[in-house]
This record gives sequence, structure tokens and C-alpha cells, in this order.
Amino acid sequence: MFGTWNVEGLWAKLESPDFVSFIKSFDIMCLTETFMEYDFKSTLFSEFSIYQAKAKKLSHFGRASGGVMLLVKKLYEQYTSYIESEYENVIVLRLAKGIFGTNKDLLLVCAYIPPHDSPYWNSAEHGYGIEVLEQCLLDLESEHSDCHTIICGDLNSRTASNNNDCFPFRKQ
Repeated sequence: MFGTWNVEGLWAKLESPDFVSFIKSFDIMCLTETFMEYDFKSTLFSEFSIYQAKAKKLSHFGRASGGVMLLVKKLYEQYTSYIESEYENVIVLRLAKGIFGTNKDLLLVCAYIPPHDSPYWNSAEHGYGIEVLEQCLLDLESEHSDCHTIICGDLNSRTASNNNDCFPFRKQ
């Protein structure tokens, strides 16, 4: 079973046995907005392999921004391979086709794209907004064209300029 969750800060959630139990009920879980700028060190998820894209501290004040963590049960470790990504807030794993019974291996792309008005974009190295994910996917396609791709996470993508455009049937 696979899941994704924007946790809006992982440390506080770890104090809840219900949260930990829920995460452990999945085989693969992508967590976004972990706000963790350091390596995750805990025995809570010892049955998982943990991949982490660290959060980034944007100023001297406040918490770090972003961060992605991918937990994969060690049972599936032999079917996975980590793919290095130069993009912040992105984790990519190649999953062997035998896991899901597909005709090709799968690229699992777990990503967090900060909102369009985030101060993150003032210092971003690889573009702006969803364009970052698009470029990442193009790079992956050129190196792994023999795979299917699954994208998950928090993409903070907008489909219109305001809610009225998104929901024309809403009474005003």
C-alpha cells in the first residue's frame, strides 16, 4: 500500500502513537513539508529504509522550509534503487516492475513544490514553481525512458487565478 501526506512538520507528529501507527500501515509513504533540515535519526521506523531531501532554512529566524521524506519497507529494498537528483525537495526511486506487476520499472518521484509566493524562490537554483518539477521529469525521461513514472507529493499547483475561476458553479 502506498500513501503521501503533507505533514506540515514531522517532529510534532512523531509524538502521536496514532500517527506513527498510521505511517507504519503503509509499504511506501511519502511525507512532504517535514521541515527537517538534519538527517532523521529515530528508531520509530526501523522497519523502513528512509530517503530524505532536507528542508532549507531561508532566514536566520523561524523554521526550515520544505523537506521530503520517503519511507519504504525494508521488505522491498531489493526491488528499489535510489536515483540521485540535483533538485531540492525531490526524491526519486526506481522500483522494479515485479513489485506492482507492471511491464516496466517505475520511477517514483516524491516532490514538494513551494507555493508561488514563497521566499524559497528568491534563492532557488533551478527555476520557478512547477517548472522545476517539469525539468526534473525531462531529465529523468532522458536517462530512464524505459520506465513508467508516478509523481506524488505536494505540488502547490494552481489551475486558475482565483477560486471563482476554479468553481464557476459556486453562487457569488
